[in-house]
Amino acid sequence: MEIKNLSFSYQERLIYDRLNVKFQDEVPNIIIGPNGVGKTTLLDTLARLNSSDTYDALVDVPSVKEIGYQLQKTIFYTTLTVGQTLKMYQKIDHAGGAAPTALMNKIYATVLKPLESIKMGQLSGGERRIVLTYGTCLLDRKLYLFDEPLSGVDPSNATLIMEMICSLAKKSTVVMTTHQLGQLKNKGAKIIGLNQGHCIFNGTYTELLKLENTQDVDEAYSKLINSSRSKIKL
Repeated sequence: MEIKNLSFSYQERLIYDRLNVKFQDEVPNIIIGPNGVGKTTLLDTLARLNSSDTYDALVDVPSVKEIGYQLQKTIFYTTLTVGQTLKMYQKIDHAGGAAPTALMNKIYATVLKPLESIKMGQLSGGERRIVLTYGTCLLDRKLYLFDEPLSGVDPSNATLIMEMICSLAKKSTVVMTTHQLGQLKNKGAKIIGLNQGHCIFNGTYTELLKLENTQDVDEAYSKLINSSRSKIKL
């Protein structure tokens, strides 16, 4: 699956200039870049939520019916309990739902089952993220898109979410955005760095550290975004 020669603008603001990105199977594809660079726009494009002019840039991207998209501000019903919310995910799935993996069963037993009778509106932001991510993973799709699933989540719960997403990537293509780069260590993720309308990095966590000659991933990110490579197309 890939994007070829994608150009896109919001009115007079250029977001992508002939962008080319290849996505990898069996590992999560992580989109990184500064605020406003177009990370969510990229997910919207894959989900065909942008102008139809962008569709020609999509290569081997599944149909809309085969895509699960967890928005950064996913809508939920505050009066439904956690248990009711997860049942709703299963009932709305046209494909009949995916069988929970052993990891998901473990997370449900240890984290979600104690919350079953709690209303969604009474959960913390981090707890809601886990519920919504779990629900998205219950959908049976070929492509899953997650927009900032780790935003506002404490490190422990962020680890659980990343474990679910990595498990999901073993059977389907997964693309997500995040600013929490520390969670990518030892995950085997493919990191796609975007800046100024182009892809400026496409590689692993280890390759990013090696490229910028540091063991601090946040420092590596800062160097990447501020380097002269951000001015060229790769």
